[in-house]
Amino acid sequence: MRSVGSAADEVSFAFAMHQTDTLPGVAPTGPALALGTAATGTLGDAGVAQEYTLTLDSPRRIVIDGQTNLNAVNITIDDALGRVATRRINLDPGSVYDRGDRQNNTHVLDLPAGQYRVAVSSTSAGSPFAFQLVDLDAAPLLEIGAPVTTQLDPASGMLAYRINASADQVVAYDLTTDGDFQYYTVIAPDGRLVTQGSSLTSGQFIADAPGDYALLIDGRAGNTVPRSVAVTLRDGAPSALTLDSVQTALLPGPQAIDSFTFSLGAEKTLVFDTRVINTNQASWSVTDARGATLASGRFDYPDARDFRLPAGNYTLTLSSTMAFDPFDFVLRDTSVGAMIDFDTPVEVSEEVATDRRAFRFQGAAGDDI
Repeated sequence: MRSVGSAADEVSFAFAMHQTDTLPGVAPTGPALALGTAATGTLGDAGVAQEYTLTLDSPRRIVIDGQTNLNAVNITIDDALGRVATRRINLDPGSVYDRGDRQNNTHVLDLPAGQYRVAVSSTSAGSPFAFQLVDLDAAPLLEIGAPVTTQLDPASGMLAYRINASADQVVAYDLTTDGDFQYYTVIAPDGRLVTQGSSLTSGQFIADAPGDYALLIDGRAGNTVPRSVAVTLRDGAPSALTLDSVQTALLPGPQAIDSFTFSLGAEKTLVFDTRVINTNQASWSVTDARGATLASGRFDYPDARDFRLPAGNYTLTLSSTMAFDPFDFVLRDTSVGAMIDFDTPVEVSEEVATDRRAFRFQGAAGDDI
């Protein structure tokens, strides 16, 4: 389409591509570099690169794990035809690779089989460096409900895991460490960034395509003390909730989410009973089938806990800003409360002193109660 003034005219065109010659390959030099093996050293003069040769027998998905906290140091990867990618050594895994072989930058490097030149250089003389190329295809597979604890050593290194998910699966994760701060990144099967954070926490994501998702945990470049990192996957799909029955919630870390679904066949007034939990570090909300929030509040706000809903399908979502041990709650239906009469004493025995209980009584307009 071409634009002429303010008008647009459709035109047809055709072209053909003809091979005229083959560019000579550029043979990489330097010692062999194996995936998953750290390369360390000290550079000489500014701009003079330390080169390595990477040989891949099959296509691999890799990321660069830079372990040196220097802005001046860069890593480049070239194939026989030229530059594939450039990356500063101290960038976190959520940062993109500056690609030289395609128009768009990416969060991973999908490299075909072949030989590659990997070069480390600096704009300053005498710069130390340490890095490794992490093979995401060889990363261990995480299983739901099977916690994994690994030592992050060196402290500025990277841990990589695979999460196999089906389309529309809700994957919940809990990430903890015994010290310092580490980045985390989740990358989709097609190389897109799913989510990331600057410290380990809990969260979830919905897989929009089937396949292996990469979870990367990267120690900050300035970290020096090896740390223990624990990873747990949970099924993030909402659980079915029964009104007036005790439910157990799991909010094991900051930003954790636990969801429950329920249906109403008729309009009802409900009460969210937090039982023994009274905190400003946890919140709840009720959404309808369209995702609209109809009721919500913090656990320590009692006034918002009574609400009325029409017939329909709903989701109750609990979230936290800190870690909690498993705790119970009840979503109560006031219409099933016991009937009481005027001037008749009522005795109640509660299993939990802070439980809420609903009662009903018959009244008429004008009654003085």
